[in-house]
Amino acid sequence: MGWEPVIYYTYDDGGRLISSQAEVEWDDTEREGMLGLQRYRDTEVCGRCGGPKWICQASDAEHRWEATLPSRCHITTAIRRAQDEYGRSNPAAFPEGLLWGARLKGSP
Repeated sequence: MGWEPVIYYTYDDGGRLISSQAEVEWDDTEREGMLGLQRYRDTEVCGRCGGPKWICQASDAEHRWEATLPSRCHITTAIRRAQDEYGRSNPAAFPEGLLWGARLKGSP
């Protein structure tokens, strides 16, 4: 799944393989595209809210925005509850080294 390189094979006159060369993953076009995306993120996107700087940092926008009520991520809530409970019952277990996940109740 995903990008797979094309492999080019070279054979001698007797049909024996003498070399193989995989296609490069990051050619000049790919590299320039990713560098351009990084430049855009660095210069045009607000590091705090992720919105365009020209909207969220405009001087005339200061009192034009209001916060909405928060949403709850139920996956994060379940994980944090489990982490808190685990930490209370295992205070010396270095819980910051554990990798936590979540699944729907009743799922395998």
